[in-house]
Amino acid sequence: MDMVSVHDLDGNIRYLSPAALELTGYSVEELQRGGFRAHLPFLKDQEAYSNAFKGMSDGESQVSLTFRFRTKGGMLRWFETRMKKIDAIVEGTGQLLLVTREVSERMATEEEVKKLSLIARQTSNSVVITDIDGKITFVNPGFEIITGYRESEVMGRKPGDFLQGEETDPAVVAVMRQAIAAFQPFSVEVINYSKSGKKYWLRIFAEPMLDFEGQRLGFFSIQYDISQQKEYEAKIDQLNQQLKRQNDRLEESNSALQDFAYVASHDLKAPLRQVIGLAELIMRKRELLTPDKLEELLEVIYKASRDMNQMIEGLLEYARSGIVNEELQSVALNPLFAAIQGIFEEEIRQSHADFILHAEVDSVTVYPVLFKRLLINLVGNALKYRSEANPIIQVSCTREQDGFLIAVTDNGIGIPADRQEAIFKRFARLNMREDSNGIGLWACKKIVELHNGSISVDSQVGKGTTFSVRVPLLTGD
Repeated sequence: MDMVSVHDLDGNIRYLSPAALELTGYSVEELQRGGFRAHLPFLKDQEAYSNAFKGMSDGESQVSLTFRFRTKGGMLRWFETRMKKIDAIVEGTGQLLLVTREVSERMATEEEVKKLSLIARQTSNSVVITDIDGKITFVNPGFEIITGYRESEVMGRKPGDFLQGEETDPAVVAVMRQAIAAFQPFSVEVINYSKSGKKYWLRIFAEPMLDFEGQRLGFFSIQYDISQQKEYEAKIDQLNQQLKRQNDRLEESNSALQDFAYVASHDLKAPLRQVIGLAELIMRKRELLTPDKLEELLEVIYKASRDMNQMIEGLLEYARSGIVNEELQSVALNPLFAAIQGIFEEEIRQSHADFILHAEVDSVTVYPVLFKRLLINLVGNALKYRSEANPIIQVSCTREQDGFLIAVTDNGIGIPADRQEAIFKRFARLNMREDSNGIGLWACKKIVELHNGSISVDSQVGKGTTFSVRVPLLTGD
């Protein structure tokens, strides 16, 4: 299939084999009229062809060149020609023997290899080629950038021996090993570690390589750094979890509000009917009622009205708890403690209570209104559940390593051990006192949680109770 031709030193064709028609589509006569150069469409190839003949005229014994040739059908084909001097048939005339063959397929393959090589070296992704034993035979600059290892440091080593680490999933490693052992392609996402010890995520696509005879050569893999994508996914997952928690709290709050509204509406009916009935009785028979009887009825009306007011306050307390409509602020503790003492001044006087205040911390950053409600509820409970002895109530604030501790201690009736966990649940009551709605300590817990803190209780029946509130250091920024 090679085309054999004889030319003089000027490029004129003296002889052309029949293969010329098969390769070019031109007849021998057509090629002889214009020569090969007339069918080279690119100037670069024309110059190379002319220079080859000039070189042979200047004394070179052999020249090889590759050029693009336009066939009679208009197709571009790659030809490779080897030129060699031969003895002149006619005395004094130099002649050249040209052996030409088509190399279009080879050139296309070489061009594809050049492109792939260029892509492999210029891509920011990691490209790794391993042999049949799993040892590295090639890495591109992208691999060096991602891993921190230079090519000379990793040649002949298995990637898993130095790239995998503590958080690399063994299950993923097993999938890769099984695929490699079976000489099958695989795609995985895995945690690797750079030379400096930095963790990063990779998405690996690996394909087995075979030679032209079907013999196994190794694996070719492209590896994408997806660390940023994983970080985004983690943030999205975190936000989704946060949103789910908020939705759960909202659902819980709505459910509890419905429960409380039902209980409140049910319980309000009885005292309301009582108030209406007694008011009607007084209106109908006020002339017949003695002053003592009228006083008794009015006392009952007052008590029923007070019960309704207590229920309504509980509902409002519930509705407000858990909703932050204020900004974090630095609050001075001594003035705050003094203000709370003033709120309970009458009850402290009547019960002969000893009210002790101690603040090691000058100020704390909190939600001012909510924080004040927290202390009011805790101090109010200490006065409400007092024993027969004169109350001793201590309110203190001490500094801790990562925040501060508020403690409210009393010498009241105490809380049974089996009730200490339940008292923070909504509508839970320590006893059936008329002035208790089971909302106060639940509200305290919600307020503390809004400050990212915690509340706990330590109590002994008959000896007293200490409520401890731990709040981390917060900033108003």
